[in-house]
Amino acid sequence: GKVLLDAAEGRPYMDQIIQYVVVNILDQLLWRLRGMSPESADSRSMDNLKGDCEQFIASLESVLGSNASLDLKDTCYRALTDILLLFGFEKHRGTFLEPVGTQPLESTVKAVWKHCLSVMERHRAQVSAEEELSNEDVQKCTESMLACTRLLVFDAILDQDWLLV
Repeated sequence: GKVLLDAAEGRPYMDQIIQYVVVNILDQLLWRLRGMSPESADSRSMDNLKGDCEQFIASLESVLGSNASLDLKDTCYRALTDILLLFGFEKHRGTFLEPVGTQPLESTVKAVWKHCLSVMERHRAQVSAEEELSNEDVQKCTESMLACTRLLVFDAILDQDWLLV
């Protein structure tokens, strides 16, 4: 978390290091969620997981609000959509995991959607300018759109939340 906050404040880290940290924190949160069971999940462990998840979301949003590179922002947006997908309140409503569910802010939902639109626009502009898209560019665009689509398909975000954008 500290590396992400430092990066958002403009401390010089290589993007690859920050991306590595983002992916590792995401993996840790996902493994902790996966390890929860009705028998092992007590209120303290759920509160800790939810707190860590919310702190990670805040750290990602700090990086996204900074002057970070587009590649780093793409990584952070994908991590944010994964967190919303797997920790979304709607996904866990009525289950023993309901206490760890997060309800995204309207501004977060808007930012995710706007990012997906900007990625598509960036790639559309390249195609319009008859620039050849690299496989990496196509992959980034596809990953961003799939991330947003998963949020809707798997009911991590209420359909009406997307209408606010």
